[in-house]
Amino acid sequence: MRSINEIGHDLGTGTVAESAEDAETLAIVRELGIDRVQGHAIGPVLPPDRMV
Repeated sequence: MRSINEIGHDLGTGTVAESAEDAETLAIVRELGIDRVQGHAIGPVLPPDRMV
């Protein structure tokens, strides 16, 4: 994960971690400096009409 994140930042793009399902994974993602994250550690799945 670290190398992909570094490549993304070197190219000037953001990075996204998927499937952060618990606090431990979220802590690792934050430590790596990944820009965005999705998963149950952030919040539950929402239907499209509730996301905006």
